[in-house]
Amino acid sequence: MERGWIRLPDLVLWSNVQYNALKNAQVKSLSDALSKWASRFNFDVKDVWLLDTALYTLYKWGDLAPDALKFAFLGRADRLFRLPSDVPNLPAKIFEFDDAWDLEFEKLSQFRKRIEKRFKFHLELYIKRLTETAKAQGFVELREQRHFNWLARYQAAGESPKRIASRLKVGGEEPDNTIFKAVQKTARSVDLTLRPGRSGNRTSSRKVK
Repeated sequence: MERGWIRLPDLVLWSNVQYNALKNAQVKSLSDALSKWASRFNFDVKDVWLLDTALYTLYKWGDLAPDALKFAFLGRADRLFRLPSDVPNLPAKIFEFDDAWDLEFEKLSQFRKRIEKRFKFHLELYIKRLTETAKAQGFVELREQRHFNWLARYQAAGESPKRIASRLKVGGEEPDNTIFKAVQKTARSVDLTLRPGRSGNRTSSRKVK
């Protein structure tokens, strides 16, 4: 290890942060700060994926330049590691296929019909392959974006379903019950441990826009 620098492998993984925190004071500071952050926003440190994501986000904030990564809670710039090899990456998202119109031997109407058929086939194949790859790597399809908004307000801001319904003007019968059920379902879909207490009774709530 170079003096004044951290050069430990894969510190974007929470398990490695915990392990190296036992041997390195700066990594211990990182571990403690992240644990306090999780507690502040009602996250469970047993949700390892969440802490891995937080660490990776910090790394991304450094514009993928390791020696530029700054942790505000360390008060200095620390060079950290390399990216882990298991960070999920989707294949190139460009949709394309090769074809051409041989206008000497093919009428425009024939070409148009043939190319539209081929386009639909390759489009569906592209969507299927990319969707299957995303699901295999743990991506979750975002069907109801507002449900994630409700989950963030309930979990991180400490708002009760009733307060969420009031603030966001959610209509329908028993909107607070509708919101809580959606919050539960959304939390399960991303393997997030919900904070205890359905009512969310708290003396104050953090403002979430």
